[in-house]
Amino acid sequence: MMSAAAVPDMDMMSDAGALPALTEVFVIYDADGTVAGELAYLVKKWFGKGHCAACDITHGPRREKPEWQDFKMGLGVPMKNIHRDEMDVDLYNATRGHLFPNVVGRFSDDSHMVLMDPNELDKCAGQVEIFEAMLKEKLALIGASSAGAPACGWSAQHVDQGSLVGRPEQMVPEM
Repeated sequence: MMSAAAVPDMDMMSDAGALPALTEVFVIYDADGTVAGELAYLVKKWFGKGHCAACDITHGPRREKPEWQDFKMGLGVPMKNIHRDEMDVDLYNATRGHLFPNVVGRFSDDSHMVLMDPNELDKCAGQVEIFEAMLKEKLALIGASSAGAPACGWSAQHVDQGSLVGRPEQMVPEM
């Protein structure tokens, strides 16, 4: 079994520069999923002491946005919204040293990659369409594919090694 903080094996990439197939995408909120965690987040948000850019993208005032649900269904791989206290060991290790919220991809070789960081999520300004465009661009840059085929027809250009997790020299610096 691969180590929990594994990164995609660059030696196993195809000539086209594609990573192993993308199998799941996780949007990890900057909040805990417990009742106390949800209440703490709401209080901070109400008093202007913090927000979660991922929450702003995925949810409206009361529930998940319909356009977010449509996007998830059309992505081609399972996309899961989880809280930071709901991560499995592999996700926890993959996000070590990274700020929340973030978006993480899991690949067919059980490796993980942080695909979007808090700054990138903030740039989405709560808009699903902007998030979709940014995620598609990132996946195209790294040559990610789903189920062995190019994800949504995106072309593989090159691998952006600056976002790989697991190697200190490739970690995204904390802000």
